[in-house]
Parts: sequence; structure tokens; C-alpha cells
Amino acid sequence: MIEFQHISKSYHGKPIINDLSFTIHDGEFIVLIGPSGCGKTTTLKMINRLITMDSGKILIDNEDITKKDLTDLRTHIGYVIQQIGLFPNMTVAQNISVVPKLLKWGKEDMDKRVRELLEMVDLPYEEYAHKYPNEMSGGQQQRVGVLRALAARPPVLLMDEPFGALDPITRDTLQEELKDLQQKLNITTVFVTHDMEEAIKLADQIVFMDKGDIVQMDSPEEMLRNPKADIIRQFMGKHTKQNTIELTCGEIMKTNVLKVDNKRKVLESLELMRSKGTDSVVVVDKTNTYMGIVNIDDLQKRGIPGQSIENIIRNDVITLSTEAHAKEAMDAIQNQRADFVVVLNDKQKVVGIITKGSIARSLSTTLWGENNV
Repeated sequence: MIEFQHISKSYHGKPIINDLSFTIHDGEFIVLIGPSGCGKTTTLKMINRLITMDSGKILIDNEDITKKDLTDLRTHIGYVIQQIGLFPNMTVAQNISVVPKLLKWGKEDMDKRVRELLEMVDLPYEEYAHKYPNEMSGGQQQRVGVLRALAARPPVLLMDEPFGALDPITRDTLQEELKDLQQKLNITTVFVTHDMEEAIKLADQIVFMDKGDIVQMDSPEEMLRNPKADIIRQFMGKHTKQNTIELTCGEIMKTNVLKVDNKRKVLESLELMRSKGTDSVVVVDKTNTYMGIVNIDDLQKRGIPGQSIENIIRNDVITLSTEAHAKEAMDAIQNQRADFVVVLNDKQKVVGIITKGSIARSLSTTLWGENNV
């Protein structure tokens, strides 16, 4: 259990955190959210003493964190940031083993833990353990960053906008994987984001902050039903009078789709995916007509340098028209465990994708509206 007791923090005389008091229970997934400068990242960083509070106490399992040895405190708190921070000269296995090595784990125990963790995120040990960060996509690197934070079995995990730089498809996939991991490991998690979709999707409790104060702390469902301030309504989404069942795929899709031409060469496609931090891309022909998708694993296993990607295109992704009911996309993603649905117009041109995140946005805007501002 993590307890904030009357925490305050100022910079150059300007209050950043005002008499903050709240409790995070064991195994909870807490999301801190709010506008820039609200104090959410400062709150997170005070837990592992990256930032020192001016007054008050933070207790972890009834122990004042300022009374603990700093190294001991931090080796028992996992920490993940957007920049990932993998060591480029270390393999995946070596990166994951950094903290266990500091704690003097034996080689056999470290290897066992690396295998165990890689299996949890579907990165086979034999294929990935000895790779270097620059040989992987952004999504794969971020997975390794999360595993490194979990390697020494810390009871607490802190995450500061870890998926903010990733493309929508990879981001949604990693959110699902993170939630599964957190529930399997029952690890107390504090997560900072500025994205309400992400908060709704991940949190057991959302802590909405503004100007150093907690405006509302509630479950996602309660915050959706009864937002206590206009600023929370504005974060939730835009006003709509439609019912979710009446929405079309065209109304809930995301239009920023990463696409590649089917004649694109294998190595060029790999480099594009790595630079964009995505695990898969939509493939179109020169007229923007949908052909399928390729993912990074297929490119690495079946791609031949110098040849085009057209022989390794997959056609197992669900496609729907812009006029199809949004419920069809929701059912496909929820019941068929699809990561995303590709949206096509009546000429089979790619116009968008629907992800779990965009469905969360649809839910929030349907339940209530935003004041016109």
C-alpha cells in the first residue's frame, strides 16, 4: 500500500502540489491524469524520490520512504519512461538483467527470469534474448523496457507516459499486454498519461489532477457517469447525441494509418516500421486499394532482402466499411481478440483503423457530452 499524507511541493515559490493525500491499495492500477503542469509527473517521481517533497510523508507498506536507503528503495520500484532508455551496447537479456545483476542474482536465476518474462509478452527467448535494441521495433523495445522494470519482482511499478511516442496500433497492443501483466503479477502500478482513452482502458482508479490538487479520484465507470468538473468533461471527449449502436465505423475510426506500398522492399519496410515504432503496417497498392497487412515478425522470418513485401502480405485482419455499425468493430475486437480493424470506403480504399482505444473514446463521448467551449 502507498499512502500520500499531506504532500506539498513548490518550485521557486510556485506551488506544484498542494496538501495531497490519497491511498493506493496493493495490486491496484492507478492512473494520474490532467493538463500539463497539473503535478501528475511530480507526484509519480516523489514515490521513488526522483523529486523530494517539501512537506508530508509517503509511506510504502507503512514505511516512510525517506527513512529507506535510496538504492534499496529504487531497486524495489520498477520505473518505465517514454524514452525507454535501453542500453544500446547490451543485448535484450542483458538489459532485462540489469537490476537482478545489481542485486547479485546468480546467472541461472537471471536466465530463468529473462525466459519467463519474454514468454509473457510473446518474444521467444531463442529469437530475441541476444538481439540488440537497434534490431527491434519501437514496440518491441518498449516491451523490453517494461520487462526490465519487472525483472527483480518489484512490488511497485511506476510508468511515466511510456507509450506516448508509439503508433496507435502498437500502443493499443502494449496497453493490453501491460494490463494482462499487471493482473498476472498483481503489481501495484502508478501510471501517468495525458490521454483519457488510455486512462479508461487501464485504470482501476483514475486520479484527475489540476493545479496540484486532486479534482476527482474514481473508477473509470464512475468518472464517465459523474465527472465532477468541466475540465474532466473536456478531457473525456466531444459532445455527441448519438447512441453507440447508431455510430458507424467511419465515425469512431482513427485516420492516421501507417501504410506502405505492396512493392516496397523488405529492408525498406523494416526500417520504416522501426523508425515509426510499429509492429505492423497496412499494405496498399499504388491506387491506395487495400491488400492486407505485414508485421515485423513475418518480415524478419520470411522476408528476403531486395524483394518486395507482396509475397508475405497477410489477409487475416478484419475489414469493415465506413458505413458498417460500430458495434461490428467492437464485437470483432472484443470477441475475436483482434488488435484492430481496418476501415475501407466503398472503393476498397483504406480510410482508417479502429482500435480498442478508439472504442474507449466512443464509449466516453456516448455516455455524456462536453460543454461547447
